[in-house]
Amino acid sequence: MTIGGLRMTEVNYRLAPAGWTQECANPFCGDGSYGAAWSCFEIVDVEGDRFSHGTGLTGLFGLHVERLVADLETRLADFLRYEASHGRTVIVAAPSDMDKSALIERAQRHTPEGPVVRRSDPRWAVHSTGSDAWRNIRRCGDLQSLASLSARSAYAGGLGLSTFGEPADYAGYVALGRIDGIGPEHVVASHQKGQVLTEEDAEYEPGVRLYFDAHRIIQDGLATRDGVHLLKVRDRLPLVPHMRAAIGVEEADPDGSVSAWTPRLFLECANSCFQRILRHRE
Repeated sequence: MTIGGLRMTEVNYRLAPAGWTQECANPFCGDGSYGAAWSCFEIVDVEGDRFSHGTGLTGLFGLHVERLVADLETRLADFLRYEASHGRTVIVAAPSDMDKSALIERAQRHTPEGPVVRRSDPRWAVHSTGSDAWRNIRRCGDLQSLASLSARSAYAGGLGLSTFGEPADYAGYVALGRIDGIGPEHVVASHQKGQVLTEEDAEYEPGVRLYFDAHRIIQDGLATRDGVHLLKVRDRLPLVPHMRAAIGVEEADPDGSVSAWTPRLFLECANSCFQRILRHRE
């Protein structure tokens, strides 16, 4: 497909009829059912700067983005391309005053593909893991996806797949988050409790927060963009040369002054430690 003289990835989508939501029947299938070949990108008409993803009661997986989110078009383009690469057709829904066709065309045109560092790409990305898992990661020299770990019978969790109903292909990637995002700490806390926890100030036991050079990962051609995560990497992410620091409790609180950790507190202390590391190396 060519848009504005640029070659674009061919994407598969349908424009949702007025009033359609993820909980409605499939308007493009005779029996109204969904299956593994469908997903949705739903733009909701509320104020804010948030997004969510998951599978609804109909069994349809989708990404839901508030219309004022800063990277709406980028997420849309990345989601459409990723879903197409896995053979899924995306139902695109939006408020009635939005021109969905024009939005998709604009998103495709303005969102570069390939190993290109975008102006919106942060320099650093993070992945948090438990202390025991970190010892195995350090010994192996790379982060491995759930699918890779499962192939060699290593425990890896998988709460995202079961709780959010993520497509099976998600298990084949290592996901990375933003440096200021608390999500990676919620993952660690959730694995400890055996259920999804999103409380920022609940007590938990921090693991290790791994800091990666996102620009290097992109330039090395390892990054996959799916519209949901900041970045993810297929199968394995080598620690060398991509990891810049690994920060646990001893590094984040060398004086042992913290008596009880929460995701928010560990995020703040670990990030402060990382900034000191960067300044020291400059």
